[in-house]
Amino acid sequence: MFAALLGEVPCVGGKGAVCWPSIHLSGRQLSFLLFVFGSSTFFAKYSATFWNAVAKSKSKTILVKMVSQAGTGFSFNTKRSRLWEKLTLLHYDPVVKKKVLFVEQKKIRSL
Repeated sequence: MFAALLGEVPCVGGKGAVCWPSIHLSGRQLSFLLFVFGSSTFFAKYSATFWNAVAKSKSKTILVKMVSQAGTGFSFNTKRSRLWEKLTLLHYDPVVKKKVLFVEQKKIRSL
């Protein structure tokens, strides 16, 4: 029954390229598959395994906002390792035209 559903797909990429067949299901065939596999423990077991395999890990770096301690309100964004402590560093502040202390204010996003 399912062999007839697999369509021919042209291969792009030359010798040794992997070609995946396309599957065309009618409404009746789709409802049959959902009826058979939708509530079974087999489907539940292997779908959970699949989603665990594609789960993403935490990123290693984050983007943080650095704010000038000179009181000028100047800030810039930089990235740091997720495992490091909060950053404090000397950086040029164009408002006072000097190197001043910058402190990490907040995390902006993961990279």
